[in-house]
Amino acid sequence: TWGFTTLSATLFLIRKSRGQAPVEEVLGNNYQGILNCDGLQVYPKKVKKIQRCWAHLLRESKWLAEKEEGQARLLYQELCELFAKLKQLRIAVLARQERKRQHALLIAHMRRLIGRAKAYTELRTFAGKIENGLAHWFTCVLYPEAEPTNNRAERALREMVVQRKITGTLRNERGAHSTEVLMTCIQTWKLQGLNTFSMLRQSLSS
Repeated sequence: TWGFTTLSATLFLIRKSRGQAPVEEVLGNNYQGILNCDGLQVYPKKVKKIQRCWAHLLRESKWLAEKEEGQARLLYQELCELFAKLKQLRIAVLARQERKRQHALLIAHMRRLIGRAKAYTELRTFAGKIENGLAHWFTCVLYPEAEPTNNRAERALREMVVQRKITGTLRNERGAHSTEVLMTCIQTWKLQGLNTFSMLRQSLSS
């Protein structure tokens, strides 16, 4: 299940593919906006401006800190501090040039954290994951209209997961299409502050 959401609309797709095709189907080949997303590798192949999700990053870092302690706990604390700095800069009133300067400083800081983490065997794999997304961790400093997490999409997908548990696995293409259309409408109506029952009844009777 793919979920795409903005401030006023949500779109669900149910596809067999986890590759580039669903992303291209929704965003096209020349998407100029900013995409908040997790670390799935298909996104950078289709979108230039990406904000990687800090909620995913901090969640994995916290899990590692609880498992390994020591340097892993220190890394988690420093990532939390970096995230706090990121949130402050995002809402600050700054000139474009100053945003670029702060963006460069944050990347340099993250690069130092990565370099230090790579010195420890238990952190090396996680450090590689951070490094792979280095260009995308601080996009919201340059473009403060972007959020630092993709929690909005995660919340929308949670509804879809609950419905799947209730109704079971979709058995055919027709059922999948009906589900994605229905859930797209319901989530979009909710975002727009509309009464979902009234809108559903109106749509079915028209």
